[in-house]
Amino acid sequence: METDEMELQDYGKLTVAELRTLVRDRMIKQGADVLSASKANLIASLVEGVWVTQDKPVAAATDLAAIIAEHVGRLIQPTAAALDVDQVSEIVDAAIAAKMTTAVREIEVKRRDRGAVNVGIQHHKFPLMLASGEALCNILLVGPAGSGKTFAGAAIAKAFDLKFYFTSVCAQTTLSHLKGFIHANGDYVTTPFREAWEHGGVFLLDELDAGNPNVLTVLNSAASGGKCDFPDCPVGIPRHENFVLIGAANTFGRGADRLYVGRMELDAATRDRFVMLNWDHDRALEYTINGAPVPSELAQPEIKCVNRKLDGEARAKITARCIAYRDACDDLQIRHVIGPRASAQSIALQECGVLPKYSDDMAIWKGLDKDSVKKIKAKAKAATENAK
Repeated sequence: METDEMELQDYGKLTVAELRTLVRDRMIKQGADVLSASKANLIASLVEGVWVTQDKPVAAATDLAAIIAEHVGRLIQPTAAALDVDQVSEIVDAAIAAKMTTAVREIEVKRRDRGAVNVGIQHHKFPLMLASGEALCNILLVGPAGSGKTFAGAAIAKAFDLKFYFTSVCAQTTLSHLKGFIHANGDYVTTPFREAWEHGGVFLLDELDAGNPNVLTVLNSAASGGKCDFPDCPVGIPRHENFVLIGAANTFGRGADRLYVGRMELDAATRDRFVMLNWDHDRALEYTINGAPVPSELAQPEIKCVNRKLDGEARAKITARCIAYRDACDDLQIRHVIGPRASAQSIALQECGVLPKYSDDMAIWKGLDKDSVKKIKAKAKAATENAK
């Protein structure tokens, strides 16, 4: 009896496949019966030394599925069919697998002028960034270090089939780093910004909130207008139709915080010229990059942006809402700009398929704290109701 208990414990640690091999090797049984037998049958047959055709209770079972089968079996009617431990094993494995998923998908960008372009796995907010580029909005990605802002910028260039340029800025960055300069011999020395502006391309201004705000304001005309002056062309060079401007920052341009102590407060006019996208760490993407299955609780809903044409009434509603928010913001004396660009950016984003819940955050609120947003909305709603 003691030997039987030891064998039961040893057999309980084996997989069904290993038990089937032992049954065949010991010439206890061959053929299809072995394949269809449950784990309990196989263990009982090995202990008895003869083929056991009915499930036999296994008192010392250590396999999770066998324990579950034993307890569930007590709850079913005696006339019911015997509980298949293998089926329970499959159910348990399926339940575990359901908790793990490859939630990050590769993104294909469909272009009308050519076939689909695969930009690989990306941040779950990449479709919003892509739509912003299609809307010809200047994009500011705001997120912690290592969140993939530069990587996403390069992917946008690939999606649009454009060259990718970038410049990192700091407090010592000068105007000549961006616009170039005239050499002592009279030759103009170009820059990545100039090349992208004149010939087309995606230009990423990295560490935007670490730069000198006074220097960055000289780009305001370029960020909103159709021309930009350069040392060799004071009258200005037209913006190329395929120029895309992306900024990358660790803050929303409101100054240093506890983590990023060296960040500058950006001029309100500079912030106004960008749509801002909160580019936080995508944990599901991190699992995928590391070759690990993604826990289901980290899976993000897929963001789809489908182009649509807004009629005059829809445009009027967006414009009126932005004006109401602006008036409320001024009345409450909250330091935040909701200018005419906010309504224009909102319309452009929504026509490129961005839902209002995203376009409002990107074009209107731009990282404003939740309490202030709540106050502005309440004030605007009250003013609208009183005007009726």
